[in-house]
Amino acid sequence: MKRTFQQPEDWGFIRDLQKEQPLYINWEKPELQTEPQLICEFSDPESLLETAVESLRKFMREAIPFPCPVTIRILKRKWKTESYELETARSSATVSACDPEGLRRGIYHLIQLWKSSQKPHLPKQKIRRTPWLKNRISRCFFSPINRPPANRDELLDDVDYYPEAYLDRLAAAGINGLWVSAELDQIAISSFTGGPDKNVLKRIEKLQQTVDKCRRYGIRIFLQMNEPLARPFNDPLYQKYPDMRGVEIYGRGTFCPSSPEGQAYLEETCRNIFSSVKHLGGLLNITYGESITTCASADHMKCPRCSKVEWKEILHQTWRAMRKGMDAAAPEADLICWLYIPAPEVLGEKFFTLLENPPERVIVQLNCESGSLVKQNGKEYRIGDYWLSTDTPSENFIRFAETAKKYNVQLAAKLQVGCSHEVATVPYVPVPGILYRKYRHLKKLNVTTVMQCWYFGNYPGLMNQAAGELAFETFEDTEEDFLERLARQEWGKYAPKAAAAWKLFSNAYVNYPASNMFQYFGPVADGISWPLHTKKQDLGLTPTWLLEPEENGDNIIECLMEMSLEDAIVQMKKLSSIWHKGQMKYNALRKYFTGNQERILDIDLGNALDIQFNSALNILQFYHLRNRMTLIREKEISNTLRMIELTGKDNRLGFHSEAEGYKYYPEKLKWRLKQLRAENNGNGNESYQIGSGWLNMENFRWKIDRLSDGKLELNVEFDGFLPGMDELSFSLDDSGATFPALFHADYRGQIFRKPDFAECSVTIGNNGWKLNMLFDPDDYSANRPLRFNLLRLTDMYNTRYSWPAGIKHHPPRLNLIFYQSSNMGTLEE
Repeated sequence: MKRTFQQPEDWGFIRDLQKEQPLYINWEKPELQTEPQLICEFSDPESLLETAVESLRKFMREAIPFPCPVTIRILKRKWKTESYELETARSSATVSACDPEGLRRGIYHLIQLWKSSQKPHLPKQKIRRTPWLKNRISRCFFSPINRPPANRDELLDDVDYYPEAYLDRLAAAGINGLWVSAELDQIAISSFTGGPDKNVLKRIEKLQQTVDKCRRYGIRIFLQMNEPLARPFNDPLYQKYPDMRGVEIYGRGTFCPSSPEGQAYLEETCRNIFSSVKHLGGLLNITYGESITTCASADHMKCPRCSKVEWKEILHQTWRAMRKGMDAAAPEADLICWLYIPAPEVLGEKFFTLLENPPERVIVQLNCESGSLVKQNGKEYRIGDYWLSTDTPSENFIRFAETAKKYNVQLAAKLQVGCSHEVATVPYVPVPGILYRKYRHLKKLNVTTVMQCWYFGNYPGLMNQAAGELAFETFEDTEEDFLERLARQEWGKYAPKAAAAWKLFSNAYVNYPASNMFQYFGPVADGISWPLHTKKQDLGLTPTWLLEPEENGDNIIECLMEMSLEDAIVQMKKLSSIWHKGQMKYNALRKYFTGNQERILDIDLGNALDIQFNSALNILQFYHLRNRMTLIREKEISNTLRMIELTGKDNRLGFHSEAEGYKYYPEKLKWRLKQLRAENNGNGNESYQIGSGWLNMENFRWKIDRLSDGKLELNVEFDGFLPGMDELSFSLDDSGATFPALFHADYRGQIFRKPDFAECSVTIGNNGWKLNMLFDPDDYSANRPLRFNLLRLTDMYNTRYSWPAGIKHHPPRLNLIFYQSSNMGTLEE
């Protein structure tokens, strides 16, 4: 695709992450630096604590103006991993733990205590802290995602994505895990697939380097995978081991873990990964969802082996084989089995059965927010995944957690700490109050692991720091108390003012419109760079996570699947207004921090979000007003047509005696009609008159009739069957006032999506297949004209036959399938 703009090639923030942060303290720095007295009473043969001790040494050298011995010691105690005791006095401190990671956490907490203080002398106190969250897993902010369109793999290049200063910031924020994308075929040596190629060995070598470097900061590396992936139906592995292939779906064969060969493959590949890469932290593996994996992803009753076991056992066998392979090489590594179920619906009962007697030492992960019921503007909305703005887990997650507790299963939560699809174009959204509320629930639910982010939402700063603190939080005091403690580390005596701003930010952000499509296509992320189309262009919206098309469109309804444009405006008004009040409090702090660049950046991050929220509101209002004008124009078209009819019958109409002539008459009215229709002609595509009979297209024919009860009947007939894939997509809209109604089915009779208001059936014959759809158009929308589009799809969607013919084909879009407003034809009544 031709690029309109030149993307900046310099990612300057990487240089910032490679630098040590400047030190800001609340007292005068010593003029003469002296070497700190650190008394290390522990054995560290692998130098794992060297980085944490050095961080303490650097801080004390720059900040502490008097001798202050700090003892760091290992005790023989049966404390939980990472637990520590910190005892401070006016001019001394002692950090005690029973393991190196406890010492690390205690060292960083001592630094935080000093940074929170107004003077270098600490109070006499003893603190004992224990984490309730074992694993706090994030991701590198700028490493390649190993996905299209760039398909860059961080394990194949020579770039160091984990500079020392960056890792120190992550460790100081309590992060003890990072995930890296991988696939079994790309990282595992297996006898089933032959000897490893050079790229497999190169990935293993780079991965070992990353593991070794991060381990020195107490950070374990997890491989994030989606395994075992379904393969092309005729994949060489399936040709050689046919029992590994399960059910055919979408031209692929699911992986069958019920076969001896399938079990052996999973066990061997996992064993070899952990044998090849020492000290690898574990696997964070989507075994259900995202992509097609095992027979559990399809109709398992069609598999000759999986049909003989319960559905849950398909996944249990998968987990068991992978855990067995890991145990043979690295029994201390964690297997986190992620059920990626992003849909907003109530969780199906079969997923709860997975918690009944699963393999031992498996951590089961579920999306924290999917299925949440959110009340906004007097209405209820069920939302899917990727929400920072919700402050409680979903009902799905709560019930799943309660069931996990019943069966003593370790539970992990997938959430977003820094930012989410809501607005992922900023390093983080400063709403630690929301995290406090959400983590308080997670602790009560016995969650032991959190995956803190997807590709975004992981930049170092306030939200990572808040999450790290919350992992040790007892929640014995209030949200306000927590925010003020958190703020003292960076804002000193102005902590109450900063905390008050954060509180308003959190109260504002919970008003984010409860529509996943608003996240995926809405104007909050980058509306500040959208053009405003005064005249209807019928251009679709660009996904917020992709760069192209660079020029965003005007079909604003695409981002409002679950919510009306009017309700989205109400929510954005609330968000923008309350946020702005918080930003005024933030801006008032600027005068106290003119010499502190980090705090100025924090304040201006709030200003950027203030602009983005206000801009998004303006865009919604702009298109709402344009839509209202469009509806008025439609009414005037109807009025003009009726008046043409009346003036043809009564020549008195339009005559003005004083003017001595006609103010309106048929010819002038027809001119006006042409002008109105020209203004409303967004795409100039074809039209179809209801009841005009069959229309023959290339590879299919169709017609629409009106029945006596006013309903419309669509019939589509397909001669023969296209090889491999043969599907139909039908889209219906009302020119942008209502989210499009979408239908998608295939020649086997599978209906992947259909409008709630329509009755649909697919009939399969010997010489082809047919679709019949019956619906009342008013059940969709009272607005006119209605527009629609038909597509017959084959060749992995690369070949399409359509009405209107000759339209430009675009890649499918999430939840919009093949809908493009510029490709619609008009339905004339």
